[in-house]
Amino acid sequence: MGKWFSKKKLAIMFTVSMVLLMFSVALNVSAASNLIEITAYFNKSIKMVLHGKAFEPKEAGGTNILPITYKGTTYLPMRAIAEAVGLKVTWDGKTQTAYLGTTEGEVVKDQISYIKASPELGGYGPRYRLKSREPQLLTAGNGTVFEFGYFGENQAGQSEYFNTNFEYDKFKVRIWSDDNKDDNGNYEYVPDIEFTDENGISVKKIDAEYGKMYDIEIDIKDVKELKVWVRGGKSIIGEPMLGK
Repeated sequence: MGKWFSKKKLAIMFTVSMVLLMFSVALNVSAASNLIEITAYFNKSIKMVLHGKAFEPKEAGGTNILPITYKGTTYLPMRAIAEAVGLKVTWDGKTQTAYLGTTEGEVVKDQISYIKASPELGGYGPRYRLKSREPQLLTAGNGTVFEFGYFGENQAGQSEYFNTNFEYDKFKVRIWSDDNKDDNGNYEYVPDIEFTDENGISVKKIDAEYGKMYDIEIDIKDVKELKVWVRGGKSIIGEPMLGK
């Protein structure tokens, strides 16, 4: 590697890419209090060349990762860049530390780290909501406001698909189950929550009640595409996360 990159170049590459840790190394949501919400932009105009050849950073599943521009500075994904130049990346979920190259001491490898199940991984984009933009649509009937989630104002309920591609071990979500009422004050539909795989086979089903919050975590190691179905036009699929 020495003949390709000087120490200065590697230092610059590391500094530029470190900020996008959340795009390349899944962060544990227990560190949410240390996260600061920003408004940034995917920058399709940025081109990268590595060793004289065009280079496109990708997720583990092959999905392209676009550079992000924030306040005039462009950020690149750390894992994709580091591995492209021969540096191993290890994530220690217990200490929230990313190691490039060799590691010292014990690294916790069996802890599940989560990333947002945003439209890039599936789901129907127009129903994806952010607290910073549409808090009224992410406010449950008990006053809980989700940071992000899916809400479609559908009379029957909410249905979302996530392309897990056998790459994730866990899926977790907070679901607010609620529905509209008719003129007599009765609910229009019987509540239920169900998770199915790409073949329509049930992974988990819950006999829900309207006006309640459900914190759910399921195993999805053998799932290629996960469908989440929630009955009730006022239900919210809140903060869905994929973990591995």
